[in-house]
Amino acid sequence: MELNDLIHIFNLLPIFGNETRSGVMTDNDAEEMSLEVRTSLIPGAGMGLFTTVARQKGDWLSTYHGDVLTTREAMSATNKDYLMRLGKGIVVDASSISSCLARYINDSPLDKSKLNSKFIKEKLEYRAKVVATRNIRAGEEIYASYHAHYWREWHKRYGEQSK
Repeated sequence: MELNDLIHIFNLLPIFGNETRSGVMTDNDAEEMSLEVRTSLIPGAGMGLFTTVARQKGDWLSTYHGDVLTTREAMSATNKDYLMRLGKGIVVDASSISSCLARYINDSPLDKSKLNSKFIKEKLEYRAKVVATRNIRAGEEIYASYHAHYWREWHKRYGEQSK
């Protein structure tokens, strides 16, 4: 058994009630029940994450979690669309985790005024919390910055295809 397998198993072990070591609720948490995945308002972006209730600045919205990878494993992954680097040598891959609603959060790189949340990376917990950065109306799509490094890599992979 490799270290990554042990980390994954460790993260699934319950510690308090319904919470796992990764901090992700295993049952339908009330906060996540008020989120829904539907077609993004950004043309061509695919799916997006929307809140069905009003949120206040500072509210926890969701948690980005997934399989824990090393940088080397992440570099060789065929699908890099759902990778999030949490810190040196630690990457989370949400591509196969359908319960990770935060994977549907889009960036709005052309209109930063739409950004209404942010990822707070928690390297030791192998996750990133999503927190509202302003009040959000019911029905709004949730947007968070992916930052410049993500977009540089995206343009390397898809730039020529998207022209």
